[in-house]
Amino acid sequence: MDKKLQQPIFGWLIFVISLTTYLLSLEPTASFWDCSEFIACAYKLEVGHAPGAPVYMLLGRLFSLFAAGNTENVAMAINALSAVASALTVMLLFHIIYWFAGKLLQNTYRATTKNKIHFVAIGASLIGSLTYAFTDSFWFSAVEAEVYATSSLFSALVFWCIIKYEQEPKGWPENRWLVLIFFLLGLSVGIHLLNLLALPAMALVIYLKHYKYSTTKMLFTVGLSVLLIGALIFGIIPGVVKTAAYFDLFFVNSFMMPVYSGVLIFVILLVLAILLLMRYFHKNKRYLLRFALIMFSFWLIGYSSFTILVIRSADNPFVDINNVENVFGLVDYLNREQYPQRPLFYGNNYNSPITDSKKRITYKLYDHAYFEDELNPKYEFDANTLSLFPRMASLEARHIDAYKQWGKIEGRKVVVTGADGNTKTIRVPTFAENFRFFIKYQVGHMYLRYFMWNFAGKQNDIQGYGGKFFGNWISGIPLLDNWRLGNQNQIPDEYKNHKAQNKYYLIPLLIGIVGIFFQLKYDKQKFWVAFALFLFTGPAIVIYLNEVPITPRERDYVHVGSFMVFALWIGLGAAAILHVSVQHLKRPWPKWIAAGLLIVFVPGLILSENWDDHNRSGRYTARDFGKNILRSCEQNAILFTTADNDTYPIWYGAVC
Repeated sequence: MDKKLQQPIFGWLIFVISLTTYLLSLEPTASFWDCSEFIACAYKLEVGHAPGAPVYMLLGRLFSLFAAGNTENVAMAINALSAVASALTVMLLFHIIYWFAGKLLQNTYRATTKNKIHFVAIGASLIGSLTYAFTDSFWFSAVEAEVYATSSLFSALVFWCIIKYEQEPKGWPENRWLVLIFFLLGLSVGIHLLNLLALPAMALVIYLKHYKYSTTKMLFTVGLSVLLIGALIFGIIPGVVKTAAYFDLFFVNSFMMPVYSGVLIFVILLVLAILLLMRYFHKNKRYLLRFALIMFSFWLIGYSSFTILVIRSADNPFVDINNVENVFGLVDYLNREQYPQRPLFYGNNYNSPITDSKKRITYKLYDHAYFEDELNPKYEFDANTLSLFPRMASLEARHIDAYKQWGKIEGRKVVVTGADGNTKTIRVPTFAENFRFFIKYQVGHMYLRYFMWNFAGKQNDIQGYGGKFFGNWISGIPLLDNWRLGNQNQIPDEYKNHKAQNKYYLIPLLIGIVGIFFQLKYDKQKFWVAFALFLFTGPAIVIYLNEVPITPRERDYVHVGSFMVFALWIGLGAAAILHVSVQHLKRPWPKWIAAGLLIVFVPGLILSENWDDHNRSGRYTARDFGKNILRSCEQNAILFTTADNDTYPIWYGAVC
């Protein structure tokens, strides 16, 4: 078979294997948490919780049409969107690993044929991509109606596009891939902001194509990309809508013009400004600035998907969170005003006294005019109690004991003045204690534990809070597990034989570590590309989220981007093993045996361990819960609910 055909054929084979697995294990109806809400909102194009996912809603609506009008099949059809998106992600990962492996192997096979490189690259890509397909966290999102599967698809797609850019000859034609990437990044905001975290790795690919390797310049490139991410998340994404909102406020309240007239004028002025700037840059031969403006324009076109929320909200659908038909409501929606804010690099601790509050305003639309309204105030805290890198900032009483337990708080003495004017001494967590909480809980418990779930093994799927019985990672190696968690043979049978207990015996982890060192030795440039993607889709998210010590559910789904990179390294670890077999074994059959054993003991092992607890094909719990609640109510009854799992299945039952 022609080698040029083998790569796409194997890529589609991976797609078919992944899609078949996901469809066979697909949940046939709604799931708990946000899934029921997403199904209800996608089916009727309604406005879900902030900060919105209009592109996902459109895709979900498209897939709901496959239910052919039968509302009983709507949930399964929208769940299938995640299955298809996940399978496409795995296929793209196959091609991404092939690119990394090809670059690496060109540096190891100095005088050998291209056939060996192709065989090893194909084998590595198969093993790495299938491993990712069957990992715990990724598979979990692949069989339910959540945004994370589609978000993963966009992350893989933009990185695949930057590979196509790298493979193009230098010159202006290569830049069409950058335009496509920025359009996709704009669209991806309508799914989840996680996709923007691929920018630093993509920036390094661009740098390494055009410039020589330089640590200083590469760090500068990463720094610029981080600034771009910050500008998009904190500036442009809310700023464009906020500017449009104030235009509308001015024209509606000052000139008594119709609602949205100011928004329309702003859009016209924005388009005119972009066109005039393009003409100016072209006339003055500022081609780089002109191209940057083109990329920004295509990003805006993708980002414009949020207008769908305004259009649907104006129709007053059943679910209409934040009432975003008011453009200021859309600003507050994008800023996630209903969620508590926690400091990142400098701010209060959990017991910092509030000394003042500053009024924050927004505007509400009433009777064709805007009226001032209040947002949650901005609190100011005693300056003596503020800390650098505050990781324990929640003011909720239920978090304080957990902070003290994880951070082993002794604190530093600070004299503060109370509201009554009297002074008192309190103990405020030190920087060292904040950092201890960061390492032990936020990194150890809320990231490394999830990482090990996927590549070492999982104790069970009961949410853990630091104890030895629930939600820990295990390996299946008694010596290691008993040392960490106590004698596993003495735990109750209910937990010992739990379906979600998965043991990989550290095999995927060790092969991934081999891949890291293999790439670092033979292709240092591309290692830093992969490492940047891993860093910003894993540990960097930990810093940004600043998680509290008691969360309503496990958060492993947020970090699947970094797990994808480690699956890439597993592929490269497999490449190292296949490389040795090709180099030192003259006969052809040993290399096929090596490839077969790797497939069996890495993706095969993970698939066999994970199937029983990821197969949701017979699960109807959330649907039945919602039905039972609704059936308990009399006609026209008012039902009070408290949280996601009380509320969203009922929305699903009412809408579908």
